[in-house]
Amino acid sequence: MNSRTLFRTVVAAVVLAGAGTASATTIVTGRLTPERDGWLACTATNLSMKLMDLRIEIRNARGRIVTDYILTERNDEGVLARVFAESRADDAAYCRLQVQDAWRRDVGVVLESFDQHGNVLERTGPQR
Repeated sequence: MNSRTLFRTVVAAVVLAGAGTASATTIVTGRLTPERDGWLACTATNLSMKLMDLRIEIRNARGRIVTDYILTERNDEGVLARVFAESRADDAAYCRLQVQDAWRRDVGVVLESFDQHGNVLERTGPQR
């Protein structure tokens, strides 16, 4: 095998390896502490408008799910556009988002802390 054939084989292998389908990924936000009588809300947005599955949870510092409810929004074509979760648990701490059939760059996520009147106190995004 000459060097030109070897180079073409290596390039073809790299292209094929990068051409795979999007798979599952998990995104975790930074931590916030809810104010007394306040709550945490997490919003995940489908930035690419690709078909994908999103599972959103608000968890406490020990990793226990403390989500009170989840709301989903779909566009006119039925594609999942946004997922929203909320928790009024005193120990709510962060948001965990599982993304299926999409890349991390296809999803935006933000966790917000609200006071008892609905005013945003703090906001954080995904950990890097």
